[in-house]
Amino acid sequence: MNIIAPQAVAYMHYLHNIQQSYGNGNYLDAIIFDCDGVLIDSEESGNRVEVDELNSHGCLISVEDYNSRFAGRTTKDAFQTLATENNVIFHPEFVKSVEKKTLSILEKEAFCVPGVRESLEKIGLPKAVVSNAYNEKLHALLKINNLLPYFNGHVYSADLVEHPKPYPDVYELAAREMGATPGKCLVIEDSEAGVKAAKSAGMHVFGFFGGRHHDPSYANVLEEAGVEVVFNDMSALPRLVALYIPNN
Repeated sequence: MNIIAPQAVAYMHYLHNIQQSYGNGNYLDAIIFDCDGVLIDSEESGNRVEVDELNSHGCLISVEDYNSRFAGRTTKDAFQTLATENNVIFHPEFVKSVEKKTLSILEKEAFCVPGVRESLEKIGLPKAVVSNAYNEKLHALLKINNLLPYFNGHVYSADLVEHPKPYPDVYELAAREMGATPGKCLVIEDSEAGVKAAKSAGMHVFGFFGGRHHDPSYANVLEEAGVEVVFNDMSALPRLVALYIPNN
């Protein structure tokens, strides 16, 4: 069943009634979060910096189109695609220089999604972060926002695997390192690429569309990608998780 907050309340009552009849069960080994746009509201600021750099180097694209086409993808992947389309050759260090510039902006402008910290405190499951962000950026943003302690070292970036999202590699790595069964992991994602990666790893997925870079219509995109639940209020997550019964 898919829901869009604020209809979450009705969904919670529905699941509560089921569990009164059948019991809670031990459905989940772990919960795994994407970072940008899920834990930290960084996509809007980050995309703006990257688009400005692309436009100044001959790859003309709007922030809206960039987000629509490349949400959840690595900066390297996005830049390579646009360079090919525009017949542009970037300096070998161009992507790294843009990533550093983006990080310097995000250190000032990127903050926790409202309700994240409270939700992390309430959810008792083992937790991990899985992101297509490069390792330095991922750890820096989590550290600045005081989120690292919630994950007990289980922070996994695309740098650690051969293939980033939408491939399942980084999710599979997280499950192995946590000793979790993929089919008993719940993933919180905000992009088609991330949803595809998590589902390909055999995990269950909730779609979050509460970041500044998404409008309400993005819920439909996440539903079409195959998430089991969509929501836009992070403070609702602990209750959704507590009552969750995975689809077969």
